[in-house]
Amino acid sequence: MRRVLLSITILLTALLAWMNAAVHTAPVPGSGEERERLMEHLVFLERRVHDGLDDDMQRLFPEGSVFTDALYGAAWCGIAREEVSDTLRSKALQEAGWAYARLDRADVKARFPALAEPRYGMFYAGWRCLLLGELMSVEGTDADPARRAEWDQRAQEIATAFGASPSPFLESYAGMAWPADAVVAMAALALHERSSSTMEHGRIIARWVAQVRSRLDERGMIPHAWDPWADCSAGAARGSSQALMNCFLPMIDRELAVEQFVLFKRHFIATRLGLTIVREYPRGDHGWGDVDSGPVILGAGSAASLVGAGACRAHGDLRTATGLDATREALGLVVGGDRKRYLFGLLPMADLFIVWSRTLAPADTPEVLPPPSSLGFHGWSLLILAFLWSPWVVRWMRRRRRST
Repeated sequence: MRRVLLSITILLTALLAWMNAAVHTAPVPGSGEERERLMEHLVFLERRVHDGLDDDMQRLFPEGSVFTDALYGAAWCGIAREEVSDTLRSKALQEAGWAYARLDRADVKARFPALAEPRYGMFYAGWRCLLLGELMSVEGTDADPARRAEWDQRAQEIATAFGASPSPFLESYAGMAWPADAVVAMAALALHERSSSTMEHGRIIARWVAQVRSRLDERGMIPHAWDPWADCSAGAARGSSQALMNCFLPMIDRELAVEQFVLFKRHFIATRLGLTIVREYPRGDHGWGDVDSGPVILGAGSAASLVGAGACRAHGDLRTATGLDATREALGLVVGGDRKRYLFGLLPMADLFIVWSRTLAPADTPEVLPPPSSLGFHGWSLLILAFLWSPWVVRWMRRRRRST
């Protein structure tokens, strides 16, 4: 038994040493090193996605298939937006187009309400239109006219649904709505607006922003869940949805985005054991994890902390983004060399969110500040090591006294 306990102590010590070294390996946002990491990550994901990862994720999450293909395609669009070689840009557009085609499969659409407004519900319609818009924006004048016409049609369907609704948060399924889905769809509409010479959606976007302002929770934040029939909140703000919405709000309305991001940082950004995290529930509230949040450990939401780095990037807060990246590197058990993956590659959905969030471009010029210090994490690690080894030190000292 002593040998087993000693082996466990040694393994935990090695793990802590690995984590304390890894916390310093987060690349600087926008650097060449980060670009290399992104490509290594996409090499791993490309193989998994083409082997049917979307169907695998669907068996684990209600919207796993759509999230997989939309995030994978959007990540490649983010790569293509940068100044890259013609070969890489061509590959990025090819992969994004392939991902969009996967989204458009009949079996995927069948999981969503065909009679909803917009068709197939706000979640599916929003993510499909967003990926198509990202693809069209990157292709620019080289875009296929038929695909551009399809984008115009998808955007108009969303605009018509928002324009006819007394509520800004439309159904994703019958009787069920999540504001984050509406934010994604509105971001797709705003993307289409910027590409259009007619500026046809401006009134609908302004109306939606006004509707959202009149439906904030007691903290002044966009709620997590919504009752579309009663047009009232079904759940106050939570970290997982706040992180995702803050990735897209800068595309829609800068003033609303800044207001929501300030509140997001105030109520959800925190530290645990010296590491930057995003709480799943706001300060003062507590709850359990679910399918939206993933595991909640010491109040930190796993999904919220992954996507939160992207939200900080979108708002130009690279200091907090780097702190969250450092947490991810420390706890992510990164392996793979030129096929980079987190958690030993056991949960590729996490890798998809990480890659996608790292391709988000700041709405404004980011503020360059030093990243948060890791001294707190090192201090807690030393305390844990002292606790782990104290029985062995005490035993060794007793044996030494007896021998003398």
